[in-house]
Amino acid sequence: MIKLVAGLVLWWGGHQWKRLLPGLHRSMGLAAKGGSAIVILAGLVLMVAGYRASPFAQLWEPPAWGRHANNLLMLLAMIAVGLAHSKGAFAARIRHPLLTAALLWSLAHLLVRGDLAALILFGGVGLWALVERLSLAGEGIAAKGGTKRDLVGILAGVVLYGIVGYVHGIIGPSPFPG
Repeated sequence: MIKLVAGLVLWWGGHQWKRLLPGLHRSMGLAAKGGSAIVILAGLVLMVAGYRASPFAQLWEPPAWGRHANNLLMLLAMIAVGLAHSKGAFAARIRHPLLTAALLWSLAHLLVRGDLAALILFGGVGLWALVERLSLAGEGIAAKGGTKRDLVGILAGVVLYGIVGYVHGIIGPSPFPG
């Protein structure tokens, strides 16, 4: 679990240090972005490795309907990812589609996992997304298009959902009933 927690610390730190140490971040210029990316990627690698290596410690029994809710929430999360990149009018109304996607991803996975490692990973990333969203309350993405961009974003999200579900079925538990 040490790797998992260390990964979360790097994930949070890589995303938050711009706000915590703005002078240092500004003085580093473009190198700050590269450094952040490296720290965040290292955090992601550690989170995945730590989660996979963590012992199973059941905390609660996931509800029977959790798998269906998970699939719906994950579809919405992937659509939010697609909307974030399409920058249509609907994405601008969501304000922070990638953070919304992370929150949905977190909740979806907590509905189907009831173990300590899942609580640390999915709860930790969900809490990060919530803190980020609250810290960016007055900000958002600018709409660069209308309905056409939104439709492209939604379609991209649905395709991404299928790809992620397929790959998830290969490397982990399949999200789709078989």
